Formats: sequence, structure tokens, C-alpha cells
Amino acid sequence: MRKNHSLDIKIQAVLKASRPGILASEVAEEIGIHTFSLYRWKKELRDAGLLNRMPKKIDFQADLKLKDQLKQLEKENKQLKMENAVLKKLKELGEAKKKKPSK
Repeated sequence: MRKNHSLDIKIQAVLKASRPGILASEVAEEIGIHTFSLYRWKKELRDAGLLNRMPKKIDFQADLKLKDQLKQLEKENKQLKMENAVLKKLKELGEAKKKKPSK
């Protein structure tokens, strides 16, 4: 079954695939299309003149900064999940201890 992707998705995919170090095949796999489709989208957007209207300069420094921030947030999230699990376990142990009858 053929899936119709929005123009916004196509533009985002083409721009992402245009970045240095990003393979078109990775972008295509990420959104569930064949690499050929991504190249066809690029040609269609270029032929329609839409690629010319997009910003040519991509702020890679800002992109790298965002990736660093994402890594830091993922690290913090992992730590918080571990702390949460410990707190839940302590709560369970405390409740179990309260329920035990005293001798």
C-alpha cells in the first residue's frame, strides 16, 4: 500500500539527508521509505522550486549544541529513573514492614 507523506515531512527528510555525515539510506529507513523515494522527493522539490526557498545555511553549531543537550538530558533521565525505582522499592519495603505483625 502506498502511503502519502505530507510536504512538510518530505522537506524535512530531504533537508536532513542533505546534512554532512547523514546518509540518505538512514533517513529513508527512519521514516519507512525506500532510498529511491527520498531522491525522488528531492528532485520533485527542486523542480517545484521549493528547495531554492529554503535556508541554504544550516546552523550546524546549534545542531551540535542541541545534540549535546539531548545527551545530557538522556543521562539525567536515566539517573532519575534509577532513583525513582529505588524510592519505589524503599516505599514497598516500608509498607511491607508496617503490615508485618509484631511478636
